Amino acid sequence: TNHFIDKYATGNNDGSSWTNAWINFSSINWNIINPGDTIFISGGTDSTVYNEQLTISASGTNNNPIVITHGNDPEHSGKVILDGLKTNLNVIKITGEEGIEVSNLTLRNSDDTILRIRNSQDITIENCFVHITNRTGIQVMNSASIIIRNCIITTDTLISHQTDGIY
Repeated sequence: TNHFIDKYATGNNDGSSWTNAWINFSSINWNIINPGDTIFISGGTDSTVYNEQLTISASGTNNNPIVITHGNDPEHSGKVILDGLKTNLNVIKITGEEGIEVSNLTLRNSDDTILRIRNSQDITIENCFVHITNRTGIQVMNSASIIIRNCIITTDTLISHQTDGIY
């Protein structure tokens, strides 16, 4: 099943189509997300910025993951930017989940760690751009079978403390 997130959607906010897309990450009904489902996030025609934390609260399986990626049709295939505004502790948080693929997103400006993976397994992070403005880009703790592939991790020119691209 495909599900949709678009902060500019005007429908009934149930994630069933671009018109009825969830308008923010806190609207996602994780109880209806199943292994093999894809959650498309709209980037509009050019780019769209989401200023909230995405906490993933459902699991797929190793062979049938839940995929979270940008929209793939012309009206929604622009760059998806998740920006923590330097106030959200994380931009994406995955804790205690398995079978998740996150791809083709730009992640930036957390208060601590951009993408935090803890107590999880079979997680793939692919083709993402991660810009660190504080401490850590991608943090992996107490997890197994984590793949980070084809990602670009950058920092501001000067951060006055320890900075880890992948921790």
